[in-house]
Amino acid sequence: MKKISVIIFSIYLSIYITGCSIFADRTQQIMINGNPVGATVIVDGKNYVAPCAVTIDRDKNITMVVMKDGYLPQTMESNWELSTTGLLDLAGGWLLLLPGIGLFFPGAKIHKQTNHYYVLQKENAKTVKTDTVDTDK
Repeated sequence: MKKISVIIFSIYLSIYITGCSIFADRTQQIMINGNPVGATVIVDGKNYVAPCAVTIDRDKNITMVVMKDGYLPQTMESNWELSTTGLLDLAGGWLLLLPGIGLFFPGAKIHKQTNHYYVLQKENAKTVKTDTVDTDK
């Protein structure tokens, strides 16, 4: 019985010391959709056709370029933040230092905005200029 308790405690300690973020997924999926449908979306040099689901690395900021013939291109960004697991590793690292190791792994980060929506403007669209009227005369 004592041997099993030591094994269970050792496993628990090794997981606790290394940080939970080590075991979290390295990637996550984001959705890209918008108007007009069928636009080409370029993410990390790979082409997709919108609407699409794209798998990205959690620990990398990404830039998405959306384009379609007859429309002006649009650029969107998605930046990572600390995930809940990363925050727990940070708190654990504050107490014991070693769980902070998890902060160096992709699982400690997340892209919170998972749905990206674009609206492309036509190339020949005229800019509407509005005049202001001074009503204080």
